[in-house]
Formats: sequence, C-alpha cells, structure tokens
Amino acid sequence: MLLVVRYGAWQQLYATPGQLVAVCCGYVLARAMAGVLIVHAPKAKSTGLAALFAAPAGHGRTVALSIWCVAAMALPVLLGGGVRALLVPVLALVLPVYVYRMAKARFGGITGDLAGYYIALSETLLLVLAALLGAPA
Repeated sequence: MLLVVRYGAWQQLYATPGQLVAVCCGYVLARAMAGVLIVHAPKAKSTGLAALFAAPAGHGRTVALSIWCVAAMALPVLLGGGVRALLVPVLALVLPVYVYRMAKARFGGITGDLAGYYIALSETLLLVLAALLGAPA
C-alpha cells in the first residue's frame, strides 16, 4: 500500500513539479528528525539498535544539527514552493511528536524498527503533502 501511495504522489509531482524542492528538503528533514527521535526518546530496550546508535551521539550536538538542518531546509522550500510549501517542514517537526508518544505508550520507548517506521511514514506523508500542494487548484 505504501508503494502505491508513493507512486501516485510521484506521478502527481511529475505532472506538476513545482514542489520537487519541498520533497527533497523533506527527505533531509525526515532523516534529521529521526536522529533527534532516536537520541532523545526513551529506549524500549537497552540492548537494541536504537540504544546502540544513541549511545555515542551527543544530545546537544544532535539538537543543534537538527535545528540547523530545519533552518537550512526551510529556505529552499520557501523559495522553491512558496509559502504553502512551508507546511512540509512544519509536518517534519510535528510528526516526531506523534511517533514519540505512540512509541512510549505502546512499546515503552523507541526501537530501531520504530525509527524506521518513522522515516517511512514521514517521507511518505511529506511526499503526499508536496504532491497535494503542487496539484492544480
């Protein structure tokens, strides 16, 4: 199902490529916010991949890099897609809050699989949002 949704969104972007910059920046934002999610969310297991990757990462450096990344990606999105395209970085900032709460409530914390789920979900939603923003009214 995920591939069908992505295919449809890419077809829309091919027809109206005005939001292509937003998609490219959205992918970078999704990866940057995944790093913040892995570092700052409680881990479901202390021996899992999320805990292994989060241990050597500096919390302050991760947040600083992510803030820089959001700021650096917002400018091309704004220039490439206009004010409406700013919904892409906003979604990239709001979605980790949902995944954080869901992971904490259902699993007791983040795991490597949930981090992968977040990346797949955010990339797909950002792609669909960009396709909808680029669609003719």
